[in-house]
Amino acid sequence: MKPAATAQKKESPLNEDSPRFQPADRVGIGIVFLVVFVDLLGFGLVLPLLPVYAEHLMTGYSPTTQGMLLGFLMTSFSLMQFLFSPLWGSLSDRIGRRPVLLVGLAGSTLCYTLFGLACAWSSLLLMFLARIGGGIMGATISTAQAYIADVTKAEHRASGMAVIGAAFGLGFTFGPLLGALAMSVAPGKQAALSTLPDLPSTRWWDSLGA
Repeated sequence: MKPAATAQKKESPLNEDSPRFQPADRVGIGIVFLVVFVDLLGFGLVLPLLPVYAEHLMTGYSPTTQGMLLGFLMTSFSLMQFLFSPLWGSLSDRIGRRPVLLVGLAGSTLCYTLFGLACAWSSLLLMFLARIGGGIMGATISTAQAYIADVTKAEHRASGMAVIGAAFGLGFTFGPLLGALAMSVAPGKQAALSTLPDLPSTRWWDSLGA
């Protein structure tokens, strides 16, 4: 029994004398932070742009249909995350955490490129494909949490999870901000914002564009 216990102790990447994060794991922690940050960035990016989408991508639809399409556009991202998060987690148990996280990050990059092309080409179909793909590729937050649990000691796991919390907060903060900045240079900014004449944000955008 003693040799088995010794072998098990050697296999463990963390022991009582190890630091909070191993040097090699710091890179992994940084990747986890980046993955979660990009996931939440993509979720919040679309929020300030909804009036622009309604104005330029949904012309010819009734207001009711526009509202439904905008709702589907918003929920498609979160719905894909809900459906694919268990699948990514199961896959990471078989092939490892880092490959899943890196694939998700690379896929998110491609989906955001498609998102930009959809805006440039005024394609509602590409917009939906970009949001659905972004949700699928962004459903790796549970895998990121599992990675943190793998590389941190039990007594320091809360601080490791705080990295995910920080990435979550920053992504959700800067996502709408970047979307708002994109809205400030959109060709139809004034037309889109004219539907909200009584909101203080409208006057703020007017001063920004001046």
